[in-house]
Parts: sequence; structure tokens; C-alpha cells
Amino acid sequence: MKFTKIITIFTICLILCCCGKKELPNLSTELFNYTSEIMAKANELSEVSPLFDLDKETVLVTTKDFNVTNKYTFPFIYGEVMQYTAEIIRMFGAEQLEEHFRELARSRAMNEALYREAIAAGFDVSDDAVTAGINQAFEGDLAGLESELDKMPFSMGFIRDDFKRTMTIQQYRDALIEKFNTPPSDAAILKYYNDNPELSTKKKRAIARHIFRNTEDMDDEQKKNALSEMKSLRSAIDTTSDFMAMLSKSDDKDTVANGGLIAEYVEQGDTAEDVDNAIFSQPATGGISDVVESKFGYHIFMVDSITPSERVPLEDVRAQIEQIMIIDRQNEAIDAETKRVAKKYQIKIK
Repeated sequence: MKFTKIITIFTICLILCCCGKKELPNLSTELFNYTSEIMAKANELSEVSPLFDLDKETVLVTTKDFNVTNKYTFPFIYGEVMQYTAEIIRMFGAEQLEEHFRELARSRAMNEALYREAIAAGFDVSDDAVTAGINQAFEGDLAGLESELDKMPFSMGFIRDDFKRTMTIQQYRDALIEKFNTPPSDAAILKYYNDNPELSTKKKRAIARHIFRNTEDMDDEQKKNALSEMKSLRSAIDTTSDFMAMLSKSDDKDTVANGGLIAEYVEQGDTAEDVDNAIFSQPATGGISDVVESKFGYHIFMVDSITPSERVPLEDVRAQIEQIMIIDRQNEAIDAETKRVAKKYQIKIK
């Protein structure tokens, strides 16, 4: 009798627990266009992965309030796969495709969670603002947009809804980052200046000219002859006047017209390593390099002058540092809020 009573109590508890368990809704797919062509593409790809089988709705991401399924996520991946056959897509591998599927689902879950937080915080966008946003984005060509949507799984209703959500989330973020729009202190700016010297250091710069032989369309034998000609040319150059007299032999006619000048100046590290070494190994007051090969051909460089690297005074970069620090703080605030929302909604990939 006692054993029967225990079983009865256990059964009642089990029933109560099961009845109390809330079945979470899936994000709605009502605003998507699952045309026969789109369904045919999905069916074709279901041979690669069952996640493409839209007749079987599979939960990819869970949260405390809603689920995101393969059927909801498919429209966002459709634009990527529509141009490929199942045979080509199979080359990516089912595992990689399914990982991408789930990451897209996670992204949409995050978007939904942020939208709900924005609404709860009192942010909203009017229908007129949504219409204006769509007109601006598509330059007023709504007829063209609707024509494109005929081939895609998104309805005009979805476009309006998604714009509303995006604009509302942006309002929410704008309000968040506005709190971090105040200038940093002088001490913080000075510390940033000292800790990040690369922001205020001018690289070594050279004013350089070249005589160039283009070898892009040459075979090995032709390249060999071109190199021999350039070496002979270099042996005839001893002075600046010699170099300038030989400029007419350069294949780079644009620089010939400007005295062989490559640019206003060349910064160290901005060119190919061999070219960089050839230019910046010259004396600061100028010099002429040996023949140097790049992926384009052969060069003889003449350097007019080299300006050493130097640290720019704080006041010259103060405004730039202030802006960087403000943006960094705003990005950190957005990242922190995104993590908070993700934790609150318990967003998990299945």
C-alpha cells in the first residue's frame, strides 16, 4: 500500500512537471516566399544535408523565449547557394555547410533578442521612417526591388519588418554609445599616446625615381635578355645626370614624363621587400641602386633623399587619439551589451 502511494505521488509530480513545461515557439516564417523554385533548390540540397529539408523543421538555436529553425534560416543562406548545384555544394562538405547554417541561425537569434530588448527599453520606429529608410536604401526604386524579390525568398512584408527591426536596434545602440561620447581625460590621452607610438610615428620616407623594364608578358629567354640589357644600362650610370639621360629607355612612360618619379614619396614597408630594401639601403642624401626585380619587371632606382622616421608631437595627433578612444569605448560598450543580451536570452547552438 505504501509503495503504491509513492508511485502515485511520483506519477502526479511527473504529470505536473510535464504540463508545466513551456514549449517554445519557433521564429515565424510567415513573411518568407517559399516558391516552388526555392523549394526545389532546397530539396536538391537536402541530398547534401538534412538541414536543407524544409519539410522537416529542425531547431538549430535555442533561447529562453524562442527557437530558430532551419526553415527560418534557409532564406538567409539561399542567396549564397542558389547559383550552385548540389554537386558543387557537396564539395564544401556537409559539416562545413551545417556549421554555417547554425552560425546564421545564431546571428538571427541575436538580432531577435536585441530587437526585443530595444522594444522593452522603449525604442521604436514609425512606419513612415521605415518607408523612408527603404526608399533611401533602394534609391526609390521600389518596383525594381519587388521585381528582385520575386526571385528571392523574402516578401516585401519581410523587407519592411527587417528594416524596422534594424532601425530600432540602431536607435538602441545609438543611445547606448551616446553615453560614451565624452572626450577622454588629458591623462588618458597621454597614456594612449605613449602606449601606441605607431599612431604618431611617421615612417621613413624616400623620394625615388626608377627606370623600368616590363617583363610581365616575356618568356624566360626574353627575361634573361631584358636583365642583361638593364645591367648594361646600369653600368653606364654613374651620376644623377646619367640616370636622367637614360630615362627615355624606361617602359614606364607615365613616370618618364615626371622625371622618373614614382610618387610624391615612398614609405618604408609599403612596397615589395626587394624594392623596399633597394630604395632604403641608399644613402639619406641619395644614391642609385643595382638592377632590382619585382613581380612586374626590372628596376633601377635613384633616390633623391630619405627622410628618417620621426615621432609626431602629441598635440598634432590629439584629435585623432580622442576619436579612436571614444570609438573604442563605444565598441566595448556594444560588445558588453551584446554579451549581456546573449546571456540573458540563453542563446545556444544545438
